[in-house]
Amino acid sequence: MVLRPLALLAVPLLFVVALQVREQTICGGGQPISPTVVSTYCGHRQDGNEVVDLLVLWRGAPGWFNRAGGRGKGAGSSGNSAYQYAQFGDVSIGIELNGEARTAKVHDEVVSLESSNVVLVDGVDEPDHGHIVGTRWIEPTYPADGDPLLLTLQRQTELADYLRCDLAMPEPPAPAPMRRLRNEPDVCTQLRRR
Repeated sequence: MVLRPLALLAVPLLFVVALQVREQTICGGGQPISPTVVSTYCGHRQDGNEVVDLLVLWRGAPGWFNRAGGRGKGAGSSGNSAYQYAQFGDVSIGIELNGEARTAKVHDEVVSLESSNVVLVDGVDEPDHGHIVGTRWIEPTYPADGDPLLLTLQRQTELADYLRCDLAMPEPPAPAPMRRLRNEPDVCTQLRRR
């Protein structure tokens, strides 16, 4: 008889513990967000919120992502480890996130996720394919119904400045692989509205 009440207490306790376990880390992005930057984002849901594990801002010359040639992207995850890559002509970008080690491999450099969750890469369209020019730590938790990229850029004006929204987007060569729909607002437009 004593075991039954204990068993009844264990069920709600297991339910509470299960609610606090974070969901699987997912990476995405590889889309232009400004005339000069493509973003990669990795995050997970926890306790009803969105949590930023890693945000990488890949910067090059205006329109670098419209280069002629092959294009493609891919992503995958397993538990709290994930990867994401994208190809823009002869430019490749990619990350590997190791949740257990709390590290991220950005190009060939390893970054600790204990002290950084934003990585700035510049010169991705140059012959050496760019290098990390800075890392930042931002408050990683956002409401699940918001856009974590936009909310991060709104919190950190320094990051918004990194996008170079003041530059014009050159016309892509035909056919236009990355041309946006005319009515779709880009990140720069959304930042100006706030």
